[in-house]
Amino acid sequence: MADPRDILVEVVYTFGAEAGRYSCTLGEGTPGAMRELFSNTVEQALRETPNVWERPGARRYVLKQVARIGRESARVARQTPGAEITVDIFIQTAQELTAQQQLVCDRMAATRPEWALISGVFCMNLPWLRR
Repeated sequence: MADPRDILVEVVYTFGAEAGRYSCTLGEGTPGAMRELFSNTVEQALRETPNVWERPGARRYVLKQVARIGRESARVARQTPGAEITVDIFIQTAQELTAQQQLVCDRMAATRPEWALISGVFCMNLPWLRR
């Protein structure tokens, strides 16, 4: 089983890389909010699906979703003076994108239950993730 700390480092790095691409900085308290959300998510996902991080497809998928949160946070932050990703921007963006992801999972679970298992805030058992 993967070490949650290693996964958290990779997830936070992915978010930070997206924010940096858009020349955004993290506001006071934002790194703590990120660590809290992502560490809770990683720990929950590993409890529910212990070997999920060993699947390359699942790993790419999670990092892609985290990058989306980073990009969207940066897009919103660029509309403010200082281009700073505040705690509020991060939380709102993460909630919106997570809610969209949950809808996808719920719809998929309704039509193909074997395809959608929500693990943390992500669908982890999509067929293409099993690779």
